Amino acid sequence: MKCHINNLILIISGIIVLNLFTYNLFFNSDFLIIPIYHLLNLIVAILFTFYFVQKRTDDRKTKEVLEDLISKIQNEIADKESYNFFIGFDKKVILQKIRRVRNKIFLLDKFKDKFNITEEVEYISKNFDEYRNDIGEKIEDTNYLINNQKKYLKYLSLIDDKCDQLRIKLYQ
Repeated sequence: MKCHINNLILIISGIIVLNLFTYNLFFNSDFLIIPIYHLLNLIVAILFTFYFVQKRTDDRKTKEVLEDLISKIQNEIADKESYNFFIGFDKKVILQKIRRVRNKIFLLDKFKDKFNITEEVEYISKNFDEYRNDIGEKIEDTNYLINNQKKYLKYLSLIDDKCDQLRIKLYQ
């Protein structure tokens, strides 16, 4: 309903402006005479406005993509397969999961300077590298992985918390 009212107001305003333009075009002989400096000012103002609006839109879209990337990282690390090890677990699954998360963190790293999120991304990267290295070194020792599940859950919880902070910081 609100959308229809806004559209109706927009249409009525457009009709009024078009009628005023038509009236002035036919009954005011000086209507289209404009000094060149006014025209240049108008063109420059339009170009600057367009540039800055477009830049903000691009930055906003990039932030949305980064936010989606952060959500994907959180979904991957929240999965029980990331920390819940048992006798006979599929090692390929955890290694693929680690690779996917590492690639996403690498993408975040590319934008850390542009959006002033260096501290958060480095923290996430550091903790994930510790998690990844520890699992990589002990991937064949299932008993070690089972006995250290709390340690891995701690790494992932720290990363998840920092991802939440990062998501908030993107829009400050």
